[in-house]
Amino acid sequence: MKKKRGEIIAMTKLSVLLVAVIVLGTVLVLYSSQEGHAGVAMNVDPTGAPLRWEQNTTVTFNPERGALKSAGGFDNAKSVELVRKAFQVWTSVSGVNLSSKQGAFLDDGGDVNASNFQNFIYQGIAGCYTDILGLSPQEAGPCWSPVIFDSDGSIIESLFGSCNQFSIRAVTKMDHVNDMSGDPERRKVRRSTMIINGACIAPISNKSGCGGCSREISEEELYDTIVHEVGHFLGLGHSQVNPDAYDRCKSSGCSDADKEALPTMFPSSISSADYSTLLEDDKAYMRRLYANASNQYCSVSGTVLDRDGVTEVAAVEVVAIDSNSSSGWIAGLSGGESPQNNQGVCSGNCGAFLLTGLQEGRTYQICAQPINSAFKGISSIANKSQSVVDFPRTCPESMKITCQCSGGSCETHSGFNITIGQGATTYDTSEPSSSSASGSGGSSGGGGGGCSLSLP
Repeated sequence: MKKKRGEIIAMTKLSVLLVAVIVLGTVLVLYSSQEGHAGVAMNVDPTGAPLRWEQNTTVTFNPERGALKSAGGFDNAKSVELVRKAFQVWTSVSGVNLSSKQGAFLDDGGDVNASNFQNFIYQGIAGCYTDILGLSPQEAGPCWSPVIFDSDGSIIESLFGSCNQFSIRAVTKMDHVNDMSGDPERRKVRRSTMIINGACIAPISNKSGCGGCSREISEEELYDTIVHEVGHFLGLGHSQVNPDAYDRCKSSGCSDADKEALPTMFPSSISSADYSTLLEDDKAYMRRLYANASNQYCSVSGTVLDRDGVTEVAAVEVVAIDSNSSSGWIAGLSGGESPQNNQGVCSGNCGAFLLTGLQEGRTYQICAQPINSAFKGISSIANKSQSVVDFPRTCPESMKITCQCSGGSCETHSGFNITIGQGATTYDTSEPSSSSASGSGGSSGGGGGGCSLSLP
């Protein structure tokens, strides 16, 4: 039986809101559920396949008619232009089979705010999945991917509670619909939602009992925030890749080299870093999702093992360290693209990793490094249900490779195992839960990557 448009929207409202958040201040505020992996997709399906928009498609975003902060120089036209430019940063990556455009404005008749945002945050879901949900275009209505400008932070406050408008910069949610066939190709992503918070753009209005913003957001930081969020909008998760640079920035200040070593999708922010310029790690995973890059770049795959040499360990970051450039490092997460249970935790082949995007003629040292404990939890790198293993960075000498390409094909290095272990390590052994869904109408879900940008 076909589901009516109102039923589809209600069903989605009952699903868990999976969001990506950016935080301004010293406290990490993290929201979402089973996403936010390092150097992998923001979310994967139960088989481990990355959730992504369809190849060779045009991602259309639908802005509202309001503004981020007209009094601060960010009227609707400028707000929309920042979003448009941020999409171009990602879709202009060489080889990517994806484009973007601004679509029609949301049918809001004016400003989207705390009193009416519920009418628009779910708008367009049914229209994006008519074929899977079995609806006619007339029943479903238009397909929207809303971009909402929360000028005073009141929407963020409504979603996350009082005073959060002064800490959360933005929220992004990726939708997907599965027809329950078990075929990963039938799990479609055709819609995302972004809410950008303007509360900390001057002029700032404080609220009694909240303390207000720790400082004003500059236009550069605002743009960095939007570029990061568009990465989540397109399906990218977080990447720690170069935690040493972040630690140095926190303890003694950023050198120019350190500023250039933090990727756009890093889960925490340094105010002086340029997050709007993509590093190789950002580009590599964008190509992994949206380019046929198998013949143009080298890849490395293998398994992370505990000190017994047998037990597989999930949630370990494996990184290809470019010997010539700290901005050329490329990371992946063990178990990040393995089968997942309903909590988004690896349920099989948990030590498996895959690095792609290694460039011809470059020499890389393959290492395993622990996830910073600050980046564990909801909407960060390691899932809140996964253990974070503490061990020294491990770089087997035998795993130093030079990427070679000839005859139109680049090398594929497989079977690379890394054994870690100083002290005991633990890992999650959860088994996948069986699906209890029924009916032919399909089901909807959310996948949002997490992001938490904090200032040291």
